[in-house]
Amino acid sequence: MHAEILSCQVCGSAYFDSVYPKQHPGLKICRQCGFVFFDRTPSMEQLIAHYKTYPRHDEISPITLKRFDEIVESFAPYRKLNRILDVGCGNGHLLQAAMRQGWEAHGTEFTDEAVSICSSKGILIKKGILDVSNYPAESFDVICFIEVIEHIQNTREELAKFHRLLRKGGLLYITTPNFRALSGKFAGPAWNIIEYPEHLAYFRTTTLHRILTDAGFRKQSLKTTGFSYNRLLQSRDTNNPSPTVDETLREKTETRPVYKFAKKTINALLSYTNSGDTIKGVYIKN
Repeated sequence: MHAEILSCQVCGSAYFDSVYPKQHPGLKICRQCGFVFFDRTPSMEQLIAHYKTYPRHDEISPITLKRFDEIVESFAPYRKLNRILDVGCGNGHLLQAAMRQGWEAHGTEFTDEAVSICSSKGILIKKGILDVSNYPAESFDVICFIEVIEHIQNTREELAKFHRLLRKGGLLYITTPNFRALSGKFAGPAWNIIEYPEHLAYFRTTTLHRILTDAGFRKQSLKTTGFSYNRLLQSRDTNNPSPTVDETLREKTETRPVYKFAKKTINALLSYTNSGDTIKGVYIKN
């Protein structure tokens, strides 16, 4: 039996409309704030079954490693306690970048496999949901929440934990798929971001900003970037075996000035129109 969601987790409204009711029963949009979500909660058995088969490849491209290094470098102005926490840290690649730069790296993950991988890399890892009793209050300079917020339905509760664990003036770095993305408009109900029980909550910049400010965080920057041609192809053809168009373009962007300029221009346009694939938020604890 599914537990039904009766109110919007962003604004509290109880008035919803259906989104793609034929293809995605239970996907709703709040009439008041525009937050999109599934109106039922998956059971623990469903989640365990789903994430047991979750692909967990430890290979990563040199370009992605470079991006992680750049992200961690951007945290330097907030470095006082020298402690970083990545909630839902996957295989720990971002935390490895942090360790290379001398940070004390902490993480959480849901599965035994991920915990084992991260532990083997020297990451201070805890299994399961974030438990604030595992850490002293205000003990982190930076908390990362990368492509995780869309997986949960207790967002306010989770953000309250971050607020407790971040020191005053500490940084929250958060990313999530953008429900207003151009690729989503092209793909429609076939967009492969819409997937139950994996993705339960779908934000746009306005709803993400609202829930973060309500939780006691102040915006440093909020933008949308990127357009994945791979994702669009896979949304239209689920049998398409991982096309490599995106990686080819990334390689050209790294080495050719004209591609680099084009990427910068496109990302600026996507951010201006709030239509990039990914929302990236940098928020400070008040």
